[in-house]
Amino acid sequence: MWETSSNHNRNKVLNELVILYELPVKTTQNLLNYIKKAILGRQKSWKWVVLNMNFEITPVFKDIFPDESSPNSIEEIIEGIPTEALIKTCCYINAQLYFAVDILKKEKEIFVHLIERTQDGAKRNLYFNRLNNFINKDGMTRNVGIFPLPHTLKIIEISILNSNSKQLGDLTAEQELSILKALLFLNSIADYSLGKSAKEAFTHKDEHTINKMFWSGLLNSSVLMLKKDFIICIYKALHFIRFLKIKFPKNCNTYTTKYKVQSLENILIKSLELYMNAYNKEKDYFAFNFPAGTIRENYVIEQFIMPGLSKDEFVKAGLNRNFKGIRNYPIIKFSNGDFSITNWSFFMDKFYEGLVFDFYKNSDLKRLPSYTLFDDYKNEVGSEFAQPFFSKTMKELFTRTGIVLWNEKERNESCNYDFYLRIRNHVFIFEFKDILFPIKETYEDIKATIDTKLVTGKGIKQLKQQLTNIAENPSKYDDCFASEFPLDRIFIYPIIVYTDISYGITGINDYLNGCFNKILPDEIRKKYFYVSPLLMMHFDFLLEYYDLLKSGEMDLVEVVNSCIQLKSLRIEVRKQNPCQKNVLGASEGFDVLLDSKYNIRKLLPTKSTLLEKVITDLKPHLPA
Repeated sequence: MWETSSNHNRNKVLNELVILYELPVKTTQNLLNYIKKAILGRQKSWKWVVLNMNFEITPVFKDIFPDESSPNSIEEIIEGIPTEALIKTCCYINAQLYFAVDILKKEKEIFVHLIERTQDGAKRNLYFNRLNNFINKDGMTRNVGIFPLPHTLKIIEISILNSNSKQLGDLTAEQELSILKALLFLNSIADYSLGKSAKEAFTHKDEHTINKMFWSGLLNSSVLMLKKDFIICIYKALHFIRFLKIKFPKNCNTYTTKYKVQSLENILIKSLELYMNAYNKEKDYFAFNFPAGTIRENYVIEQFIMPGLSKDEFVKAGLNRNFKGIRNYPIIKFSNGDFSITNWSFFMDKFYEGLVFDFYKNSDLKRLPSYTLFDDYKNEVGSEFAQPFFSKTMKELFTRTGIVLWNEKERNESCNYDFYLRIRNHVFIFEFKDILFPIKETYEDIKATIDTKLVTGKGIKQLKQQLTNIAENPSKYDDCFASEFPLDRIFIYPIIVYTDISYGITGINDYLNGCFNKILPDEIRKKYFYVSPLLMMHFDFLLEYYDLLKSGEMDLVEVVNSCIQLKSLRIEVRKQNPCQKNVLGASEGFDVLLDSKYNIRKLLPTKSTLLEKVITDLKPHLPA
């Protein structure tokens, strides 16, 4: 369904898009320019880095140290390095890269820091020249990443589990170089594993082997690289707090008493204090290491500190799986009382996602008969908070004249979609899914999760039923079908909106679209002028572009249709030249296509509605 009809040339297809889809874009050339920008003017937003699996090329041990024997293990390289200094170095790297604008430039600076104390100047220059030669191979600058986050986190985790974890002292020049070698060694292991999977995937070039590479080999590690929007995290948390106050007032009192704060909002403020203290505006730099006094009497932050567990206790609790320990406890406290943030993304998780889990854990909620199981609580959060929050957001965004929008059963009892939106003759049917993607390691387990959550259960079957219901009895859904726009003039878009970013990983949208095509009968499809491919949209997209969508500067019809066309063009390119780059490009999730198109048009707003709302909500709880 993504393919463009072969008997149309590109210009004719683009021209038809402008005419048939009633796009705000006035000329074919403008639409073509948008698509060119999406292809050529890409910027690395978090969605691009995390979701599209556009593999960065990493230098491996032999690229920088070709004359040295490869180590046998990571433990062999870091043996004898003071553990606390090793952890701090990795935390420093993570903080520098998390907030860097030019990531490669910053990585090169870190590389220099790790080699600059090498006394032999000739060797020092040789290491740096080898790195530059790797980056600029054959005279072209490649898409290079030197210090992948999963590898610095791996060294932190190994250090936590190290039996010599109380080793103290400053780093020597040789030990700093060993840290570089350790990270490059981990690059070597990943490069071999990925290369083996990629060779199989791109040899067979079928959906099964490509998804196997994406999902089992890269899903868990790539999600670690997610860079969340600070304002969106707080905005969602404040809405969740309102829900908790109404739904669980007694448990809110228990929760705030535990953390010695006056209100749930103060829990956010306590976390914000550390975040704001970390930022140096003059140097545009985020700190990673803090003196002990920074968190004195801050009981909220103290819950994020890694507990002193033995290796056996750590493993028994499953904290060594997919960095669960560092995710749950993103702060490492050292022997002198100082502490470091292992990964700022994990810390930001505490504003909303972490609050959802922590409230259940520390508010005595699980003692109530109705909530003995976390899933019972989480399901209720989904149905009574997350879905209404989504509907409320949609109602706020699409208020312009001529737009029709309804919540579930708002028009009548038969309309049991999660949300209905019509812009001119374009109908969007939304199913909202606030479902967690559990940690799974094998392709079979991951596929089974996707099937259970979105294929055999609710998900695509719900969308198929909605399209069938509209086709069989259109007047129940919208008066326009009987007058202004009969079904054979309707463009219809089935969309699943999800909250867990893991569902946006490359290949999942294509897989679900294939399943959807199999169950939607041709006789139903033919009743509409056009049924788009199934689209997977992350809820944060609506918040990220809140002001642009609300003002109409970003038109959802234009966004969706131009990205569908971009996807179709990439599929045509893949057919002509099925190289690795083109296969990956044609497999991108819909969120990446949206972001690759609009990230370059996104201007720094003169005001942010969400920021203003956050300030308004927090102001009453700030100290005088």
